[in-house]
Amino acid sequence: MSNEKENLKNQLNAAVSKVSAAETKEEGMTLQLKQLREELEASKVNADKLDEKLKSVEAEKEGLESEMKKLRVQTEQWRKAADAAAAVLAGGVDMSARIPERCGSMDKHFGGTFETPAGRYNGYVGSPGMADDLDDGFGSGKRKGSGIRMFGDLWKKRSQK
Repeated sequence: MSNEKENLKNQLNAAVSKVSAAETKEEGMTLQLKQLREELEASKVNADKLDEKLKSVEAEKEGLESEMKKLRVQTEQWRKAADAAAAVLAGGVDMSARIPERCGSMDKHFGGTFETPAGRYNGYVGSPGMADDLDDGFGSGKRKGSGIRMFGDLWKKRSQK
């Protein structure tokens, strides 16, 4: 019987060591599971922060895109105004795409250089043919014949909008 007792004791010790090893392994797994849960929570918080940041960046991007669109429109307006001013100053096509006509309001600037024997230059269609200096149609009556000032005022008005 003593052999059997020894044998059972050995089996009991082996079982106890297996249970002890299993408990140690379970504690290790529990610790790993706890760490993974903490990492998961940290990842969720980080994902939420990144999602909020993405939304704010997208909103800012939309705002910047709309501002850029406005600036493109304004730049195009400035370009058109500059082209029109250059055309007027160079004697090319004016703002309404017509051949520019010399107005009577410019006679005072040229000192009657282009006057005809009749006393006025009225050779082009659309020339006012009036002896008095009327408004050129682009202002409030205070500005007469000053194309550069006209475009300066237009540019100021566009930039204030």
